[in-house]
Amino acid sequence: MGHPLAYALVAAAVAANAPFGMWRVTQRRFSARWFLAIHLPIPLIFVLRVSAGYSYTFIPWLLVGAVAGQVLGGRAYALLRQRRLAAEPVSPTSD
Repeated sequence: MGHPLAYALVAAAVAANAPFGMWRVTQRRFSARWFLAIHLPIPLIFVLRVSAGYSYTFIPWLLVGAVAGQVLGGRAYALLRQRRLAAEPVSPTSD
């Protein structure tokens, strides 16, 4: 995997999956939308791999990039949500 294009393809797999990872964590596990969030970026990654001229033997590297993108996207969503909740003003309760 020493070719610079190979690193760019793995980075593209990470970048393509990160937004879908953010969406995935908001969906009920194993629901149709959850499966869509995982599988929708696959055609894009396939097209990138084929157009770059890489064979099926490069798929494990792209799979690692895709999983990393899903995980990073999910963690980024959790971090953004935590910061958003911390920034909200606390309203006084009327007891």
